[in-house]
Amino acid sequence: MVEAYFSTFFLTLSNPLLILSFAALFAALHVDYLHSSYLELCALIFGVFVGSSLWWLILGGFTSLFRISILPKTIERINKISGIAILLFGLGTVISIIIK
Repeated sequence: MVEAYFSTFFLTLSNPLLILSFAALFAALHVDYLHSSYLELCALIFGVFVGSSLWWLILGGFTSLFRISILPKTIERINKISGIAILLFGLGTVISIIIK
């Protein structure tokens, strides 16, 4: 279990999209790291680490609880619904960029 956690953790850290997402989030929230103290930056990094860790632990915990009772057909439906949601969010983003 510990090996799976650390492999997922390092995989997440090496994800360029995640790094760009956090950079965009910090820019949108006007995080001014140039004028922040070392302690504030450490708190920010620690908060991102704890939040990401909790997300993966909760997601993995719920998945392990329900993986036996979920049928393959249900997983296929979930995948289709998720794909449609991602497509709609992408289209919404493109439309909002075009309208501006």
